[in-house]
Amino acid sequence: MQFVLVLGIAFTVYTVFLIFFKHIRNFIATKISAPLVTRLIDRNETRQQALVIGAVLFTLGFLIQVAMLFLDA
Repeated sequence: MQFVLVLGIAFTVYTVFLIFFKHIRNFIATKISAPLVTRLIDRNETRQQALVIGAVLFTLGFLIQVAMLFLDA
């Protein structure tokens, strides 16, 4: 019974996402992407911070993959 409930909730969320996909995409493009790209173009320190954050996340992802490799073995 619990599986059916979780499946129904997931299906409902997915259906709502599909219905409002264009609105969500436009919202992200106008409210998040455009200001972020403008900031990255205009400010050197923002570019540097984005590069450092990307490098840290990449390294963490690699370390988690290596840890999972050894933990599964």
